[in-house]
Amino acid sequence: MKVVFSTGVQPDKWFRRFDERVPGWKIASAGADDPLPYIRAGQADVALVRLPAQGFERPADMHEVALYEEQIGVAAPKDHPVKVMDSIAFRELVDEKLMYVTPSNGWDDVGALREALQVVAANVGIAVAPRPLLRSINQRGVVHRDLLGIDATTCPRTRVALMWLTESDSDVIQDFVGICKGRTASSSRQVAKRGRGGVSKNADKGNKSGKKKTPQGARRR
Repeated sequence: MKVVFSTGVQPDKWFRRFDERVPGWKIASAGADDPLPYIRAGQADVALVRLPAQGFERPADMHEVALYEEQIGVAAPKDHPVKVMDSIAFRELVDEKLMYVTPSNGWDDVGALREALQVVAANVGIAVAPRPLLRSINQRGVVHRDLLGIDATTCPRTRVALMWLTESDSDVIQDFVGICKGRTASSSRQVAKRGRGGVSKNADKGNKSGKKKTPQGARRR
């Protein structure tokens, strides 16, 4: 089964559990700044997507299962006082030049954030974005920490959800959803034990060896 995930999402534990619990199936995965086009193009079966915490309207032809909200973070030059802290309140940074903040619509522009972090690394200003995204980009010369006390009008919250086409729904996708939602091994439905009925027509049926295939244009893990 092919899964594409937003930059900064860390799904490895779910992939391992799926591979262990669902006989005959393996995950082929890749990261992408914008995963949803790979779903619509049939290049992936399921997407782990970063979405705005508020105001997102699910497309009528897609399923969505919410997983968790992300912690907001701040990135600063490596010698900034924040480097000795675990977290910092936004009120302590009001005099800093803000080079990037998650846009008001809640959709992070990963390319713009990468450029802003290069400026921050040159000792100019700070950037505010989901902490997992800052951690993933990991710009040299920058430190990042949890940011507290910032309101949603200044920096909208983000969340991570599973999304897939309704027409591609299948038992094996539902098994993966259950694992991501915390289903234990004893309660896993393990689709392979029931046969392959209902498997998505886009599922990678030939990918039984665990060899990973990367959706075109995405980054392979």
